[in-house]
Amino acid sequence: MAVFPTVIEFRMGLESTAAVEFDWTTKDKKFALSISNGSPAIFHAPFWGAFDPIPPWSALERDTLYSVTMRHEWKILGDWAQFDQFTSPPGSERGIMIGLAGHRQNTEFDSPFPIGGLPEGEFWGVTGDITMQFDGASLFASIIYERMTDFAPALPRVNFLSFVLQGSTYITNQSEIFARWESGGPDEEGAGGDRLQILTVGMNHYLDGQDMKITADLGFSFGEVSQFMANTETGWIGDLERRDQVVFRTQLQLMF
Repeated sequence: MAVFPTVIEFRMGLESTAAVEFDWTTKDKKFALSISNGSPAIFHAPFWGAFDPIPPWSALERDTLYSVTMRHEWKILGDWAQFDQFTSPPGSERGIMIGLAGHRQNTEFDSPFPIGGLPEGEFWGVTGDITMQFDGASLFASIIYERMTDFAPALPRVNFLSFVLQGSTYITNQSEIFARWESGGPDEEGAGGDRLQILTVGMNHYLDGQDMKITADLGFSFGEVSQFMANTETGWIGDLERRDQVVFRTQLQLMF
């Protein structure tokens, strides 16, 4: 929808991994089970100094003991294909989909630091989301909770909670305006302890559907963007003086 996904997704999402995946689909339900090489999206920043990560996260990780991800989707209204995108063009079918996912990952360190060793870390998370499409308008909302334990002696336990709310509406047959709110972060000061809050507003102009699209958006952060949550690829940089930020982005999308 916007030029980039949310900062929340860059920090708390899994992104691309190497995996074996099983998919099962019926008329109104989908289920996916994946066994992969995992993701260090969250814990690489505070404990290994890999701030500002760029996907694929798995390229940074070599110590995953096991990693399992599951997702279940319920299609209440509409067709599966329409949920491949967030937008709902005028004249399209109405649709509602609910998703629930979980992830569990254990890490086995090859080279513990500091000397004396670290315990095997555990990381698990759950997310719930809903997508609604209204023939020219759309609404998406998600909540993510993640918890990691035993990744560093100084931080035996960290909890993460975040929310995303996004809506859009077409003002012409080819032009769409949207707004997105994201909020979240860790609950421990040692991992930043901040609650990221960003409002993004923008417009898409579809010259040829998703094949040729121009996007412009303007983002406002309320308060600090910490080093833990910052991501310069998306335009949001760390701010030690707790100043608000404004980010303007444009993009031309071409798909073949």
